[in-house]
Amino acid sequence: SKQHGKNQYTFFDSDQDRSMHQIMQKISQLMGAIANNELRLYYQPQINLKDGSLHGVEALVRWQHPRKGLLPPAAFLPSLENHEANVTLDMWVMETAIRQLSEWQEAQQDFQVSVNLTATTLEDSGFLTRLEHFLQEYPATRNKLQLEIVETTSLYNLEQVSKTIQDCMDLGASIALDDFGTGYSSLTYLRRIPATTLKIDRSFVIDMIEDANDLKIVDGILKIAEALGKEVIAEGVETLDHGKELLRLGGELAQGYAIARPMPAAEVLDWIENYELPPQWNKTKKPRLARSAPRARKKA
Repeated sequence: SKQHGKNQYTFFDSDQDRSMHQIMQKISQLMGAIANNELRLYYQPQINLKDGSLHGVEALVRWQHPRKGLLPPAAFLPSLENHEANVTLDMWVMETAIRQLSEWQEAQQDFQVSVNLTATTLEDSGFLTRLEHFLQEYPATRNKLQLEIVETTSLYNLEQVSKTIQDCMDLGASIALDDFGTGYSSLTYLRRIPATTLKIDRSFVIDMIEDANDLKIVDGILKIAEALGKEVIAEGVETLDHGKELLRLGGELAQGYAIARPMPAAEVLDWIENYELPPQWNKTKKPRLARSAPRARKKA
């Protein structure tokens, strides 16, 4: 009450206080997990559906909890929303992924690695310095690192973030807009952020087989990307039918369980050596569009 000008009163919310205490406790535990080397990076391949070539892998964090076992991101990342602890986690993920990418390059493997960044990290004053330091330590990775920005993230200072992203690109990193189509300002982000890649949110891809509206959204994003000269990666390719439909629409790059589940770094090279593209995909071709009579223009 004093902080809000004195001469007033404030109700104490015990439920909110308990919830905040639990969140701070989870954040403290996660910071301890980083210090104790309990976090792991798993990698999910992204391929070209036409020829089966590996386009890249996305780095996804897991927590090897000493009592609860391997925890997925949903079990601990929500606690970090809009918290400065995100910066610590993002920096750990980025450094670990860059180091792993360097090891793959030494094994004569040529593909990119994508890492996710939160708005908190992008707006942190020390982010660019840390990124530049990592790339100087592993210079060969400079043009094979992709930074994914969650499109649903609220970026409060879009102008400053756009400049930061451009600085990242000047260092050699490429930029992807993740979960594209789910945010309230998709086209604004697309116009203001110099992204090279759009990642179609998995919810649209998964449901496009059954939902005509989701199919139109996927088709629309592919057309927008083509018009703007941007690369598209479709997430959520869970079945062979998803891949076939994506190819029919003209999409080529994809990731999802029908291709591979996220895996430890030690399994990636074996997967690359043994992966075979399903014949249902490499035989699929986009049909030619039949000519039709011009439609009458609707009145506004």
